[in-house]
Amino acid sequence: MCYSRDVRKGQDTCTRLPIRIGRSLKGLVPVKHNILLVDDIRSNVKLLERILEDLGHNLIAAYSGEEALKLAEQYEFSVVLLDVRMPGLSGYEVAQRLRDMDASRHVPVIFVTAQAAGEAEVFDGYCAGGVDYLVKPIEPSIVRRKVQVFCELQAKEKQIQAQLCRIEEQKVQLEQQLDEMRVIEEAQMEGEMRYRSLVSLSPQAIVVEVNGELVFYNASAVQMLGSVEESAMCGRPFHTFVDEADRERVKVWMEEIARRGGRGEPLECLLQRHGADFAHRHIEMHACCILYNDDVGVQMAIQDITEHKLLEDKLRHLSRVDGLTGVWNRRCFDEQVKNEWARLARNGRPLSLLMIDLDEFKCFNDTYGHLEGDACLRTVADVMKTICGRPADMVARYGGEEFIIILPDTDAAGARHIAANLVRAVEGANVRHEGNGEYGVVTISCGVATQYPSDDTALPRLLQAVDKALYRSKQDGRNCVSTYTEEQPGTAST
Repeated sequence: MCYSRDVRKGQDTCTRLPIRIGRSLKGLVPVKHNILLVDDIRSNVKLLERILEDLGHNLIAAYSGEEALKLAEQYEFSVVLLDVRMPGLSGYEVAQRLRDMDASRHVPVIFVTAQAAGEAEVFDGYCAGGVDYLVKPIEPSIVRRKVQVFCELQAKEKQIQAQLCRIEEQKVQLEQQLDEMRVIEEAQMEGEMRYRSLVSLSPQAIVVEVNGELVFYNASAVQMLGSVEESAMCGRPFHTFVDEADRERVKVWMEEIARRGGRGEPLECLLQRHGADFAHRHIEMHACCILYNDDVGVQMAIQDITEHKLLEDKLRHLSRVDGLTGVWNRRCFDEQVKNEWARLARNGRPLSLLMIDLDEFKCFNDTYGHLEGDACLRTVADVMKTICGRPADMVARYGGEEFIIILPDTDAAGARHIAANLVRAVEGANVRHEGNGEYGVVTISCGVATQYPSDDTALPRLLQAVDKALYRSKQDGRNCVSTYTEEQPGTAST
């Protein structure tokens, strides 16, 4: 038994829930994540609390949209479970305002609704920033799993951010070492040997180049550059140790520092591979102009940032992939379709979109359960990736049971052919679905739209066209393809 704060009443009550704390509460031991439960009906909130209490997270309740927004200014939430229909601000309005706030812009919002949302309502929900829907009565195991998945993603992101902070601290230390080397430079008049001994013992990789030739390098530099013989480094230009694609850029950077004097801006590049056991490494270089044996030289401190790069790539990938199906997510699609539109507009080539919706998918979930529903979505996504096998093709989850595919440099006939193959392949996967009319297996409806990109205002028309084509496919009996082209709309069934 522990005490928690009822935010609406403003008084202490005795509950069985974990202690609810946030950034503004002090003196208590924090648990892993804060989860916001928003519903104007208290019994619904209590039900969610009972379902989620075993996860051991902080469960914070709000009974109106306005109350939820105030809490979002005080606490850092990992997940928000948000009722759609409430007095005052609706769930969609609350989600949109959370998205507009810096502190909660990237917090995942799961809508909880008492009835199945229509296509237009689902579209509005995802536009407002929602990531999923739960239909009442909710399945406890599904709710716990979805909440835990988002909490785990949040924890991984914080781990990566902590790693990045440590790397930033190392950068500060590197700057301090460069300052120390300045002091060493000023003390060079007292004896070159003293300078050499200090730098040679430094754990930081340090090299000096004068007139395009390496004249000094410590043991750490030899190890980092991966030279088989240390003697092979002397007199060699430093830029020859980096990847061929970066050589000219590094050479110009060093020449500019030597010409201008002072300290240069940090520069990142890729080291060249030396020997079978030496892998490519990303490095960051800090350099300054020095006087070396009465000649103007460039002294560089080199840091290995390969791990930092890998963490950045991993975080970037996680932010662009749909966690359930493994295909690209809506955010990634929005970026890619704009890029392809601009590229094909320059080349005068066509762009086709396929919008896919699983037929009678709500009935599938009601019959077989949400876990089987998730497995079905993954199967259909795998089929799409197989059919759309070109490197330039892109399969993305558009929201719920909807997918969208980008087919660059593909005309209307080619897009129709791919769509027909896709419809047949999904039906041929033979995923049992007794509630899907005469078919008895999972099927899809597909809309196709093609345009020749011309200006920025035309892209929304293409998205509207493919949405209309999908709607027409549904009207035509499902398990078929409907096409819409800029010049001549039409329909073709499989």
